[in-house]
Amino acid sequence: MKVLRYVPVILLVAWPFASAQNDDKKNPKAIEKTIQLAQILAKGEKADALAKDVLAQVQGLDEIMILFKPRGRGGVGFGPPRGLDGIEYFLTQHAFEIARKPILDKLESGADDIAQLAWRSAAVAEVLGHVDAGKRFGPGKVELWKKQVAGLAAASREAAPLAQAKKSAELLVALQKIHQSCTACHYHFRN
Repeated sequence: MKVLRYVPVILLVAWPFASAQNDDKKNPKAIEKTIQLAQILAKGEKADALAKDVLAQVQGLDEIMILFKPRGRGGVGFGPPRGLDGIEYFLTQHAFEIARKPILDKLESGADDIAQLAWRSAAVAEVLGHVDAGKRFGPGKVELWKKQVAGLAAASREAAPLAQAKKSAELLVALQKIHQSCTACHYHFRN
């Protein structure tokens, strides 16, 4: 039983090394097309065919979710290269900070990067919206899948213009919604 006490410490130490090897999940064409999709959505255009094309090119959802990982851990990152520049990391670190001046200033100074984060998140939601949830997760999960994907899409589309308008307080709420949407979906479908 003493061994069980050390499991969390071992996982904490090993996680960065285990997660650094995401190359087997990289699909450069799918990544490129999903980033293209984000740019199209940012212009207010529809891109159903491109989203379906991305989905057809991947073997697993990890190949799409790599867009949320930082560059240093095998992901794509967002904005200029820096430390842990992944969408997932950013949301985890900042989504639940209270509306304090430092985080609000940070959101305003990085507004373009955060808009990019939101549009990439919207692009992932667009692709996920074409997943055959009944086949992948079973017929009882279809409605829940649609609800989770719609939540991510709505929160992402809400955050992008708020970032561009530098409306920090409202943006923080929208980022919280993206984070909550990701967390809920992972709870139901990844674990």
